[in-house]
Amino acid sequence: MTIHLQYGRIGPMKKALNINIDCGPLDIDHISNMRTEFFSRMDYDWWGEVEPGDVVVDVGACVGFFTCGALDKGASRVYAIEPNRELLQLVMKNAFDYIQNQPYSRAKRFLLSHLDLALF
Repeated sequence: MTIHLQYGRIGPMKKALNINIDCGPLDIDHISNMRTEFFSRMDYDWWGEVEPGDVVVDVGACVGFFTCGALDKGASRVYAIEPNRELLQLVMKNAFDYIQNQPYSRAKRFLLSHLDLALF
């Protein structure tokens, strides 16, 4: 499954990638390793950083750490690919503020209640 998210918020920026990102069913060791990779060692920045306007593909998005980070850095589009439905739902929840062109309250209620049906 693939979801498509676009950068384009109105108002002050809120970082989607943060220490409180929803990791759902992942065990504590997995969560600890991901937080170390993203917040301490910065493993995903070694080859280059996402620039504003970049188009990014996140293959194996897990819960959206890289997806959220790319959107926070101004990527114009992010294609998040995750075969596990439960984890894909968490990507959509964690990056929800970046989904564009939807009436906020109706879209949020729909997505949070039918996440496994929503592809962007």
